[in-house]
Amino acid sequence: MIPPSWCRLGLIGVLFAALIAAAPALHAREGCVGGIPTPGPTAPPTAPANGLSGRGVTVAVIDTGVTPHPQLAEVIPGSDFVSPEDPAPLLDCDGHGTIVAGLIASRDAGVAPGAAILSIRQTTTTPAASGEEHARGTLSSLAKAIEEAVDRGARVINLSVVACLPPERARRLNAAELDAALDRAERSGTVVIAAAGNRSPQCQDTSVVYPAYSPTVLSVGALNSPHDLASYSLPGGPLRLATPGTVPAGLSPTGEGWVSAVGTPDPSGFISAPQDLIGTSFAAPIVSGIAALVLERAPHYSPAEVRTLLLSAAQPPHGAVTPQAVLSSALPPPPPPRSHPSVTLPGPPDLRARSRLHAVLIVLIVATAGTATALGVARRRKPGAAP
Repeated sequence: MIPPSWCRLGLIGVLFAALIAAAPALHAREGCVGGIPTPGPTAPPTAPANGLSGRGVTVAVIDTGVTPHPQLAEVIPGSDFVSPEDPAPLLDCDGHGTIVAGLIASRDAGVAPGAAILSIRQTTTTPAASGEEHARGTLSSLAKAIEEAVDRGARVINLSVVACLPPERARRLNAAELDAALDRAERSGTVVIAAAGNRSPQCQDTSVVYPAYSPTVLSVGALNSPHDLASYSLPGGPLRLATPGTVPAGLSPTGEGWVSAVGTPDPSGFISAPQDLIGTSFAAPIVSGIAALVLERAPHYSPAEVRTLLLSAAQPPHGAVTPQAVLSSALPPPPPPRSHPSVTLPGPPDLRARSRLHAVLIVLIVATAGTATALGVARRRKPGAAP
């Protein structure tokens, strides 16, 4: 298989680094990026509506790892395809996956703050432990990560990493393993959402972008305004949506506080070339959060139904979509409250029929208990329902 070039999607603000003065890093770890501290958001920019929070829905973030953070209700460790010999799925040395997860599920800035995050570490730009080369992901490890997300019960998969190929190379690429993983996700009820990609020497308008161009993947571009696609954003695949791609404040990959930019600190702890949090990497998780809200309300929805709902709520010309637009569309109503049967107190028992009455009561109690058990099993087995 021809190894494709992997494009890091967010963090393209290095282009604007000259405009930003040096600043101290936020508790940077040795060999890992640090962040420029910033106050957290005062209000969620995309506040959940209709009483929904994504509760009961697991969103897999296949990325550079997710560092646990007080803002994240639940972070579940998955596999580490970067260093499987010394796995650390809850280590984000790149300052990417944690920011993505925060856009999905942080308490103060996430679209779906009640969702659980499954962290699968699939790529990095930091040097591999065994040598000088970066331990970048491959289409094969991406396919394996998707398979694991399905095995672990994720209803949404967020992919903010992509592979870009020129058309002639894409025609020769054997992507059967990735196609099979995406097909299994579709059949298993898992929605897959991917960044459209950022323009770069490796990722151009004519490039074939994996997995964003796959027929069952929602491809998300970045907006500068509701009707203006960002100049750095690729147009996306056949199923196109778009949301803002600029993050004023993201979760710090150190696990505490917020950052406005990330970068590699010098020995004194200063970051001289901070990179802004800009890119289609940070547009995709907004859509992943919206999908989690939809699946909380409608856990029976298939991936195709979720895609149809989101696409129908999108605005031309670039597919701009917001949580409010989706949640005010034709979502099914919330389930009605459980009805409680009225209980009529019986009169004094007929002692002559005591044995017959006891027999009837026993049958009714057993039948009621059996019904309750059956309902409990059904609710536990319903896709997306809370256990």
